[in-house]
Amino acid sequence: MRNLRHLLLFAALAAFLPSLLPAQEAPPAFTGDLGWSFIRTELEREAVGLLIEFSPQLNQGRYLSGSGGAGYLGPSFALRTGSDDAFESILAKVTGFWIGTPPLDEDNEPDYIRHWVHVFPFSAGLETDRDFTTPAGVIELGWTPLGPRGRINPARPQARFGLAPDRRFGLFLQGGYKFKAAENPASLPSGAGDLDASAEKPDAALARIKAELAYGFDWEDRVLLLPLGTVWYDVVNGEVYFRAEGLIRFMLVQNRYFLDFRYEKGSGAPKFNEGDQFSAGLAIAF
Repeated sequence: MRNLRHLLLFAALAAFLPSLLPAQEAPPAFTGDLGWSFIRTELEREAVGLLIEFSPQLNQGRYLSGSGGAGYLGPSFALRTGSDDAFESILAKVTGFWIGTPPLDEDNEPDYIRHWVHVFPFSAGLETDRDFTTPAGVIELGWTPLGPRGRINPARPQARFGLAPDRRFGLFLQGGYKFKAAENPASLPSGAGDLDASAEKPDAALARIKAELAYGFDWEDRVLLLPLGTVWYDVVNGEVYFRAEGLIRFMLVQNRYFLDFRYEKGSGAPKFNEGDQFSAGLAIAF
């Protein structure tokens, strides 16, 4: 039944979201990804996964500026869920970044093209699972480098380290409070993916150090191979968690529809329940 609900939800979103996109001459109001996949879990179960990520398009009214750089602030939402013991998480937050001013060029203007630039992302919001059994308020502060731009490629104008989503590195400090949700039969664990394996205790503060690295390879902008590694260190309890992912993506329609094959091993926030799973499915960028 849960598989059917996920399929119907994906079909509705796939039909509805593209209709909100304006004509080509006007930028979309928001950007994001929608994905639906078949999953084979560590417990040899067949599951269905749903991924939704979206945030408003960069808007001039939400930019910040100062003598030391410039920044941006806006909302963001990400939902990852699935049936049986599939990985899951919900993130709803206000997020943004601050870009430090790089060295000046020959015209005495900040040179954002030829130098490494320091970017400081930040966010504050809610982190939980699909049943809201592990809600936590989390504030995140980070650092990620933005590499110099090499040869300009009109087909991939953002293909520089730190801007391209498939080539990035980041260090983050996470702090907050994990609340104790009210127990009810609907929120009881029903599979391995529902178990809270985290050492973080309810009604207590949480503190983590997070590191993330991705470096992808693409062929003619039609096939993408993307390895991604993430490590969390639980400062309060001295625990270490990790997640390793491998993605092979085939572009079906230019910058819109993709066929994804993904392997994941490890764990992740908020429950840090360890496992591995393979998935294959359709992704839509909007």
